[in-house]
Amino acid sequence: KKPALNSWKALQHEPPTMAILHHWFGMLNPSAYNLGVITGSVSDLVVVDTDSLEAARWWEATFPRTPLVCCTNKGKHFYFRHPGVDVRNGRHLLGRPIDLRGDGGYVVAPPSIHPQSQSPYEWLQPCDTPWDWCLDEIPVFDPNWLSATTSRVVPPGRPAEVNVERARR
Repeated sequence: KKPALNSWKALQHEPPTMAILHHWFGMLNPSAYNLGVITGSVSDLVVVDTDSLEAARWWEATFPRTPLVCCTNKGKHFYFRHPGVDVRNGRHLLGRPIDLRGDGGYVVAPPSIHPQSQSPYEWLQPCDTPWDWCLDEIPVFDPNWLSATTSRVVPPGRPAEVNVERARR
């Protein structure tokens, strides 16, 4: 899961050129590496990383569906479009094994192999490749889904409820 590049900070702001991609996948030994997707405004992607099947089921039952989903060693990655505002990376959100990868982050992507379990990352969708999807078909991630002040979910389309007891404390 560690990037093969010594420094990938520049790629957080500017996507690689075709020449760089040809170098990586032509001259280097691509079978020696897994693939990664840089998240954030540079790729127009935000990924919700659930680290258990229970967390994945909960996410699917609670939030809008996305057609771009990847099965991982322990859970699923749910890909959303970037909302155009800063999306910070986060770990163990909403009291569950759910991580968020936004600006400055990345996720391992299919057909990578998990280093410990040797299980493959796989796309879960009715098309041959994930890139058959038009980005416009991917729902936009709403940062309000995650309430930073209360660690509660703010359901899509509903205003956050006031927690009177918490306000008193």
